[in-house]
Amino acid sequence: MSVFFKAVIGHFLDSDTFQKGAALAYYTVFSLLPMMIITVSLLGLLFGREAVSGEVHDQLKAALGNEAAMQIQEVIKTQHLQHNNVLTAILGFVMLALSATGMFSQIHSSFNSIWGVKPKSGNGILNYVVKHLVSFLTLVTVFTIIFLSTSLNSLLVKYASSLHVDYKLVYLYEHLVSFMVIALAFALMFKFLSDAKISWNISLKTGLFTSLFFLFGKVGIGMYIGHSHLSSTFGAMSTLAVLMMWVYYTSQIIFLGASFLKVLDDKSVADLTDKTKGL
Repeated sequence: MSVFFKAVIGHFLDSDTFQKGAALAYYTVFSLLPMMIITVSLLGLLFGREAVSGEVHDQLKAALGNEAAMQIQEVIKTQHLQHNNVLTAILGFVMLALSATGMFSQIHSSFNSIWGVKPKSGNGILNYVVKHLVSFLTLVTVFTIIFLSTSLNSLLVKYASSLHVDYKLVYLYEHLVSFMVIALAFALMFKFLSDAKISWNISLKTGLFTSLFFLFGKVGIGMYIGHSHLSSTFGAMSTLAVLMMWVYYTSQIIFLGASFLKVLDDKSVADLTDKTKGL
């Protein structure tokens, strides 16, 4: 087991993940807000825009702090006010989707590079559109799954007293559900956001591994951001700095998961080859 994890760390350090994380943080600045606006718009049709925006603010506040959460929520609100009819809403949706392609492309190319996969040879417009559409739908699905999970957990914790159940059980359930949902979200990313053919078995195992590190890492990232006094260092740009820093450190956890997947997949292939030779 120790040999396996040494191989994972070695592969992670040899994959130039720090530069990939910096590039992803840059593209995310221009892509994350469009993705959030699209997700809020879609979920707002089902649950009401105000309710969805409030929940998004709570999640951003927990991750980035109150000041950054307020500024991002204001951007989302302004975007909705500008699209007050069907035509502008459709045009806005298309422009936002195009703006989000930078993040798709960076995640896609990073996974291909870490796993040593050559991009598919088809370079036609149809192939480009299909690839980005799949990436777009995957990330929207990931955002939606996480949002629905956190919303359900928040309601459960809020009304736990009226349910007459032990708070310890409620918080245990909340953390367990969060862990499993985030694992599923990561599994979807590893499965669909590259040109590699990854089995569901490998994707789900890697999702569980990455989710575990993400939940612990999220606490550390939050503590670091909370004590780093970025507002005094960057002034009006503090929200941008917090967002880029959060994405950068989160990307390292995701890329560590990608290295875990590569080593696990290679080990599975080697084990299968040994069994075949033994027959």
